[in-house]
Amino acid sequence: MLPNGLSGLYTDFYELTMARGYFDSGKAEEPAVFDYFFRRQPFEGGYAVFCGSETLAGVLEDFSFSEDAIRFLADQHFPGDFLDYLQNLKLRVSIDAAPEGSLIFAREPVMRVEGPLVQCQLIETVLLNVLNFETLVATKASRIRDQAGERTLIDFGMRRAHGLSARQ
Repeated sequence: MLPNGLSGLYTDFYELTMARGYFDSGKAEEPAVFDYFFRRQPFEGGYAVFCGSETLAGVLEDFSFSEDAIRFLADQHFPGDFLDYLQNLKLRVSIDAAPEGSLIFAREPVMRVEGPLVQCQLIETVLLNVLNFETLVATKASRIRDQAGERTLIDFGMRRAHGLSARQ
């Protein structure tokens, strides 16, 4: 999925700062539950097509902070005890999600993440990034197919898509 050891940095500074706050306050290992949902239907439609759980599972399977990642975070002035915690982190979250390809609707939980508070916090960005993008693409494809009926489709979407896939 992502280059080995980089998945821990597939986040933003906010998530790392929150994780440090939980760590410093002794709450890092407290149990937490997060629900993934969205507020509005894309394309002003009545549904979305859930996609991305497979990609997310692959990223989370390799979730770690490499030595290079730890050095980078040290340069950002994160303290040594927190960096030791991150370097030894073994992801222990459980995920329950709607089936891939199912129709989903606004304001309804689609995925539930349970685990230690810090770990749930650290995977939030990658979870949102993967699920939002892949669900959006699947939903758009579904709508185009619906409109085209039996006609042949040709897609020029790659011209405006987000970068190269890590699965090349």
